[in-house]
Amino acid sequence: SIRGNAEKLLRLNAGLSPKVMTAKVKDRIMYRVIVGPVAPERRKTTSKRLAKTGFADVWGIHLKPGIGVQGNAMLAALP
Repeated sequence: SIRGNAEKLLRLNAGLSPKVMTAKVKDRIMYRVIVGPVAPERRKTTSKRLAKTGFADVWGIHLKPGIGVQGNAMLAALP
């Protein structure tokens, strides 16, 4: 996604403490918005909340220490 879209989603989901991470995909820089950590029992409701604010696809990930967010988190990608 483009940086502007990622920043818009940060504002819309400020209560979830989102962060923007960059990823290189096929030689392009993509911006991914992550929120978390999210407890396993809260993933479904958090996913629904994110979908209502414009996230096209949401899935759970586990980040290693040193990435910026540790433990269970949700990663959202824009269309």
